[in-house]
Amino acid sequence: MARSSRIRTRTASDRAISGVVTWPTCRVGRPQGLPTAGNFAFVEEAVPVPGPGTALVENIYLSVDPYLRELMDEGGWDLHASLDGRAIGRVVESHDPAPAVGGLVRHRVAWRTHALVTAAGARVLPDLPGVPLCAHLSVLGGTGLSAYVGLAKVARVQPGETVFISAAAGGVGTAAGQIARLLGAGRVIGSAGSAAKVKHLTEDEHRQGDRPGQPGVTAPVTSAGCDRTGQASKV
Repeated sequence: MARSSRIRTRTASDRAISGVVTWPTCRVGRPQGLPTAGNFAFVEEAVPVPGPGTALVENIYLSVDPYLRELMDEGGWDLHASLDGRAIGRVVESHDPAPAVGGLVRHRVAWRTHALVTAAGARVLPDLPGVPLCAHLSVLGGTGLSAYVGLAKVARVQPGETVFISAAAGGVGTAAGQIARLLGAGRVIGSAGSAAKVKHLTEDEHRQGDRPGQPGVTAPVTSAGCDRTGQASKV
């Protein structure tokens, strides 16, 4: 699985607030293979006005995840309709005390510059000094939660154990490799589907680390890749 990406949108600080419009991204064709720009269209609309119990959020980050490609096929999203997905935004107007004006929230009404959310459909984000805001769409979001629950609650990893992680270059996989070490795993082995992914794990992720296994830092992951015959190969 490919890693998810975060896209930063333009915000009010980048343009005049008066007369601003929103651009929901709408799909106009089903892709054959990789999506192209021709499968999408940008539609201009007036900024929605929040009613009772709702808040207007100006999106800052959008998460583009691998599962979205599956939803573009027949039986997924409707054609000529707005897309959705995970996003982080700042509340600019609110008719609900929970998402207060100026606060940051995570929600699923993405692929647009502005969105209407409710308190039930948005999570107010805490102020965590030194933590990048986009981390709430990755290691502090659904991917990190999936990795943690799988290791700590399902597998119940014990100190000194060896952990094998498939799709180790994906969003959940990279988080799982680090969390496994923080839980005390003696050895972490990961599999990846291409040489580029193995390089990312053994070089890029490794450079972000410090001392393997020390809590609070990124620990390197030992990786195995697959050659063209489908056989696992040690890298």
